[in-house]
Amino acid sequence: MGRLKSYGLAIFLACTGLTGYAEQCDGLRIVKSQMPVYPPIGVAARMDARVSLSIEVSKDAKIINVRLNSGANWFTAKAEDYVNSMVLEWDSPGTHNACTQTVIVNYKILPEFSDLGFRRVTVNSISDILIEAKQHTPTVNY
Repeated sequence: MGRLKSYGLAIFLACTGLTGYAEQCDGLRIVKSQMPVYPPIGVAARMDARVSLSIEVSKDAKIINVRLNSGANWFTAKAEDYVNSMVLEWDSPGTHNACTQTVIVNYKILPEFSDLGFRRVTVNSISDILIEAKQHTPTVNY
């Protein structure tokens, strides 16, 4: 009967978020990161994609772990590399709890006639990142 109680406690802690990690990371922002890469095969195939990742963040705003939730194969590694390159900090000083955060990285191809250069990155929040690339017509050399 003791084992059953300990399993029940573990399930309770996991379901209530009392395992040391808050559900979401409120007040966390991206200070800097590497420029994300739009996979060349995605540009050539003119593919849009959405990659969902979960990150574990320590009390001092360091990314401890990145886990893939979903996404197209060609895009997941590039999204993971981008998220791993992020340097984070808390909006306010003080004591913060370790937390988990869902990060959505959206990849979108823009029309060829757009005024954008080759790539644009829009960070709406840590959980909402848009990476856009301009499609281009391949040149043929004879």
